[in-house]
Amino acid sequence: MNATQTLPLEQIVIQAQYAGNIAVETFLLTHREPMYCGSAYLYSVKPKPRTRTNKVVVDQKYWPTGFCARSQSLDLHEIWCDAAEKVFKANGIEVRRKSWVD
Repeated sequence: MNATQTLPLEQIVIQAQYAGNIAVETFLLTHREPMYCGSAYLYSVKPKPRTRTNKVVVDQKYWPTGFCARSQSLDLHEIWCDAAEKVFKANGIEVRRKSWVD
């Protein structure tokens, strides 16, 4: 557990996934699914040992869940990542986003 982390990592991941799913569902209540194809995910990082550069090692990947897992919409993946990222950061876990257009 991280020094600022108050919950077990598994619980934080569940909360982040839930927040992402709710954000996507809320968006879809007022919008249609965007047709801009792509994907995105979050990843936690840890410093690369024994190097003088600022490179990092990917520790864990967090892919969108719920409706996003079946969708190819980059916008929905980004919405999911935004909401999930807030949960991770609120619990002291540094995450970064990787996204691309198909």
